[in-house]
Amino acid sequence: MELSKNLLIERLSSKLDLQGVFLYDYCIGDEIKAHLMVVITPVKGVSPSTITPIVKLCMADMPEISFHVVLEGDWLSQLRNGSLYHSFASLPKHRLFYGRAKEIDRLLNKKVVSSLMELNRSDYEKAKQFSGEYLDAAVGFAIEERFDQSLYMLHQSAEVRIRSFYTLLGRQLGKNHNLENIIKNVRGIVPELLSVFAYNTEDVETYRLLDQAYRACVKGGTLEIAVEQYDFISTQCIYLVEILDAMVERMATEVAAYHAMLPEDKPEEGKKSAVEVVKQKEKLHESQLVVCEDFSDFPWPQQYKDNANR
Repeated sequence: MELSKNLLIERLSSKLDLQGVFLYDYCIGDEIKAHLMVVITPVKGVSPSTITPIVKLCMADMPEISFHVVLEGDWLSQLRNGSLYHSFASLPKHRLFYGRAKEIDRLLNKKVVSSLMELNRSDYEKAKQFSGEYLDAAVGFAIEERFDQSLYMLHQSAEVRIRSFYTLLGRQLGKNHNLENIIKNVRGIVPELLSVFAYNTEDVETYRLLDQAYRACVKGGTLEIAVEQYDFISTQCIYLVEILDAMVERMATEVAAYHAMLPEDKPEEGKKSAVEVVKQKEKLHESQLVVCEDFSDFPWPQQYKDNANR
């Protein structure tokens, strides 16, 4: 069963004040997952979450594709603020429908794209470094069979990575260190992460050992962790950070490819600096001065000289 793009846009337009539809995909391990971003005009008292059932209804007889709904103002704000995720999602090749494509192109101009790539790459690379240090510490504690301490380090590694990734989505997480809540916040835009940390399956209690180990170590306590439990959680944590890294690399690569296609900024012809403008005005003023001839040596009659000095 294939996704009927035209039919989907027709249905969404008939039920919503639709502004844009974007279709792109993620790589979760070896699987490619399609995702839909639906942009709507804000309506007073209506949140994106209340629109979700309507979108599901429009896609009832179509392939199951994850999606999220965003208000147009919020989406444009994310583009202006240089969100790597929203820039990637809004690339021309991902647009199924958008009535004001030129407006997006202006927001994705060469200067903006260049600066956002540099900034986002820099921030995420710093987070990767910190996260990697926590992973190294986790390995050291595991060798000593201090599995609770190792899980604490794995928790910190995953939290740093996810927080940085969430920033690329144009969002900020609070001071809450509960990994389960953090991942459930991210799933609003990237629901595929729950396939890695599946808090909705029978393994939920095993995943929660990460938060339990974090709380125990912060309070100076200990927590008994079986070897099998540790092996399972550590494997999933490493898998999670690898997926996040791959997603960021994919987004940055595609935005960079779009960046390379943009024309070079042409210098504005005839534009002068402020100093040059001032000098030109002074020169013009000098050329406009009225130069009067000097008649002081003319032999004027005395009566005219007397009248001039009165």
